[in-house]
Amino acid sequence: MPPSTRSSSASKASQKATPAPAKAAGGPKKRKTSGKKGKEKAEEVVEAGRDVFSSLPMDLVLQICSDVDPGTLLAISQTSKSIRSTLIRKAAEPVWLAARRNFGMPDLQAEVDEPMYAYLVQGKACQICGTTRLKTEAEHELRVRACSKCMTANLRNASRIRKEMDDLHPLALEWCLSTPYSAAGNTRADEEHYFWVPEVAAVSDHLHAIDPPPKPEKEDDAQPEYSPNDDTELFREECRQRKVKVSADAATIFKYESRSLDENLAEERKKINDRFKQIQDKLIAAGFEQRYTLATPTWARLSGRPLTEQEWVEIGPAVTATVRAYRDTYMRYEADLRKTGRRNALRTLRQQVFASCTPLEQQLFPRDAAFYRLPTVEPLWEPEGVVANPASWSAIVPSIRLEVQRQMRHDRVWCADQLARVLHKSRIPLPDAVLRAISQESSPFVDEKDETKGLAPLHAQVTDAEVDKLFARPVSIFMCSEYCGLYPFTDAIKHLSMVHGYFHTNASCLPAPASYLQLVDDMLERANLDRADTTMEDLASLGNRFTVELRTGKTLRDQPWKVAAGYYTSPLRHYWSWHRRAVERYDLVKLATSISLQPPPPPPQQLGKQAFQAGAGGGRRAS
Repeated sequence: MPPSTRSSSASKASQKATPAPAKAAGGPKKRKTSGKKGKEKAEEVVEAGRDVFSSLPMDLVLQICSDVDPGTLLAISQTSKSIRSTLIRKAAEPVWLAARRNFGMPDLQAEVDEPMYAYLVQGKACQICGTTRLKTEAEHELRVRACSKCMTANLRNASRIRKEMDDLHPLALEWCLSTPYSAAGNTRADEEHYFWVPEVAAVSDHLHAIDPPPKPEKEDDAQPEYSPNDDTELFREECRQRKVKVSADAATIFKYESRSLDENLAEERKKINDRFKQIQDKLIAAGFEQRYTLATPTWARLSGRPLTEQEWVEIGPAVTATVRAYRDTYMRYEADLRKTGRRNALRTLRQQVFASCTPLEQQLFPRDAAFYRLPTVEPLWEPEGVVANPASWSAIVPSIRLEVQRQMRHDRVWCADQLARVLHKSRIPLPDAVLRAISQESSPFVDEKDETKGLAPLHAQVTDAEVDKLFARPVSIFMCSEYCGLYPFTDAIKHLSMVHGYFHTNASCLPAPASYLQLVDDMLERANLDRADTTMEDLASLGNRFTVELRTGKTLRDQPWKVAAGYYTSPLRHYWSWHRRAVERYDLVKLATSISLQPPPPPPQQLGKQAFQAGAGGGRRAS
């Protein structure tokens, strides 16, 4: 029916679509398979799960459905109410358009919604009775798809319609869509056309509403002369244009269905490429390089229509903004790649500085991310146009080594400060200088945001010997912020340098939780060991005398201090090699409830000299 009558035809039509006649009653009753409440509950559960689809952004829906054809998309839209409401709304038109482009379906002249277009070409259900059991056929000249029974019931020739519809407007048939073919596919000898009865009824009602024809005063009087008014003439022109477009569209669809899918796709692809070339020309003229035009949004270049100036005025700002954002992101990415290349060119310099350090300094050497941020090193790679000059590196190695030593001093004091605060919270004794520093200064640095300003006064007075003594204690256990392993201080620094040199550069060395360090301190106190002077080496020399109680109820007995302290542990199974037995490791921070030191074993008893004599039955003690 014409666009101007779509909204009112349903309520004003004098004759609605006639569904296929039902079968006569009297057959056996169908057995109930399930209760109504159970069915409704099941539908609610399914609907709740599918409602997630309706909350997805339309761009994501477009990506999900980017490779489907209209028939598949139509089937998806009929799975639930929420999905249907998501795909049928106006905002989902690009999704249907993308599906239509995938299948090579052509554009139409007459106005038609994308879902309706997909239904006419690839739908399966009858639009009258809704059945999917019977085969349906589309009559594109009428814009309908119905089963054979409903097609027969609603497709009638002009003569029959005039006889059956008493209140038919005299101009209704002239302005309705028609086809020369009957429901059976035959034509009449008199070339009379067939009409879709629901549309005829709607058009007739609309004409009666805007221009009712005059009626004779008496029943026997002749029909008065009828002259259409201006509204009717305007409506006639709308219907005439629509009939011409629908007829042309029917020929287009027939031609499309007659060709192979490859031909349709090739032609549609050419249209899309031509349109994309037009968009590229616009963007290049605006100052963008051709490689950046590849970021043109799909919704802008997917249409097969040629790009017009008016359309570019409408979509140009959005397309330009998207391409500009892509260009800026890509330029930052390229700048980061160049920066990484300049930094990697300084690896030889780092090796020279590393070789100039003492063995102890090499163990605590800063990781790559920290080394390249040293004041003397950063200007060698950070400016965009700087070029590495290896010939000048030998002159600056001493200065860089001093900065490395300063950085290592800062790292040691910072870690000592963090450890001391955790130990002080657990009431574990600390050296006087360390305790005074953490009590009177909230940060180990003058400016916590700028370490280049140096250490805070009291922290600067803490000597390296005092820091080394603190790190040598058994309670000096550190863990990586990005990894669950436990380490002594030196091993923790090695871990950061080896594992997090380039990746996870924000990883830091943190003290183990206070609850776990308290277990270690309690073990020292129960074993009557000096809590302040006992070192990790002292405990390691005691051998396999440590016992660890776990929350799981398991007890680890006769363990060395390295295992009891949780060093190099992981909550997963660790394989030393493929051919060796797997060694079970435990996350003691979470699982340990007690650590204890067992008393030394008694000395072996002196059994004296014993003589053994070999006999036929093997060795045995002599009497």
